[in-house]
Amino acid sequence: MAVQLKQFQLKSKFVDQAMTWLNWMAGTLIVGSFLLWTMPPIFLSYEVVSHRWIQGFCLGAAIFGSLIALGIGYKLRSLERVWPSELNSANLPTPQFAEFYPASQSPDSQVFWRRVMAAAIATVADQMPWTTPRTTEKSSEFAPTSYRPEPIRQAIQGLKYPQGIPSDPPPQARSSHPRSDANPSSPGNPTPLNWQSVPQAPLEFKIAPEIAPEITLDHPRYQLYEQLQTPHYRWLSQLILARPLLIWGDQCSGKTTFAAFVALLRLVLLGHSVSVSDPYAHQNTWPLIFAVSGAHYNYSEIDQSLAAYQQRVHFSTMAHTSIWDQVMQYPEFCNPRLVGQFFQGIEKDWRRSAEFPLLLTQAHRSEILGRDLSLRRHRFRQVIDIQLLSARDWLGNLRPSMSGIITGLQATALGEPIAQTIQLESWMQPEYLLTRFPELCQPQSPDLY
Repeated sequence: MAVQLKQFQLKSKFVDQAMTWLNWMAGTLIVGSFLLWTMPPIFLSYEVVSHRWIQGFCLGAAIFGSLIALGIGYKLRSLERVWPSELNSANLPTPQFAEFYPASQSPDSQVFWRRVMAAAIATVADQMPWTTPRTTEKSSEFAPTSYRPEPIRQAIQGLKYPQGIPSDPPPQARSSHPRSDANPSSPGNPTPLNWQSVPQAPLEFKIAPEIAPEITLDHPRYQLYEQLQTPHYRWLSQLILARPLLIWGDQCSGKTTFAAFVALLRLVLLGHSVSVSDPYAHQNTWPLIFAVSGAHYNYSEIDQSLAAYQQRVHFSTMAHTSIWDQVMQYPEFCNPRLVGQFFQGIEKDWRRSAEFPLLLTQAHRSEILGRDLSLRRHRFRQVIDIQLLSARDWLGNLRPSMSGIITGLQATALGEPIAQTIQLESWMQPEYLLTRFPELCQPQSPDLY
């Protein structure tokens, strides 16, 4: 703990000193430029040739100093947008899902942000006339580290659940979470999954019996796999590895339920870890095994989730499904810089990481993908679009119609995405998988209670 405290103090001290240096530098240049602009005409005569030369030199120096001050101010403005949320996140409790990933812990995080600070200071220093050009060699302090996370998920082959309680508690479990019964073998408290025996999950769909001979024909996972292999459910099996997913539609159309069901499929078949960022989490119902943040309109927690998402994209190699509910409200209430990086990563960098983002919103797809037709077509080819529909009962209440339209799984010969209708069945809900795999009921996030 003493080492971590020292590292945190060094990090905050480094950031504060850099900000102070840049501000003092900009202030000194502004004051010096003002003096060079105003003082020479007062003390020097315009009729003397040498005085005129001195005034011209002072005027040029004032203009040059003003330009340098403007450059420093522009850099400070671009950096100060992202720093407050990152620095504040160090003083707030760690998000529940961020505790599970070494990428969000202090050593790699400090190296990452020190590299950001060094790049920013070096960029400003390049504009100074008295500095020498930077060398291409990187300092060892800011050199990228080879991040090799400790595996916490196992390839699906050979995956077995323990028959008893694990000898050591899983790292994600919280002993402070209330339990209805102290006996773990009771029906209300099924045997928890021993995550310590489950290393990293693969990104491929590997569950066939020839690849995993330990999984027998009567194993629930194999039965679920066979169920998804029927042609009638081909579209559903394609959603297991398809990314990014965009689920939108009217209220009460079943978006939250279907998103939780898809995430549980990935967790059961591929061992994904799942996190949820939902400002309405106190009104929605998410499985307890999900790490939920942002309840009660806590957008500062969602800022931390966006920052942790960027760290996972750059450092983590473990498959992770992140659900982002009410995503169209983020630009209004969250950090603009973090939101911009998030949407750019969704559009461009989704294949370069082990992240599987899943977006939920009530907005129309034209508002999400853009109103420009060419840009919308380009994004349609990247995003799997799922529109869920709702219908009114005989009393006028909105209910899920258990139907929808999915676009992007198939394309024409010219590359245009094809829209196809889908029909949801009664078993396509989280309760079905939680009942079939009771070990998933291990609570992870007490936010909803």
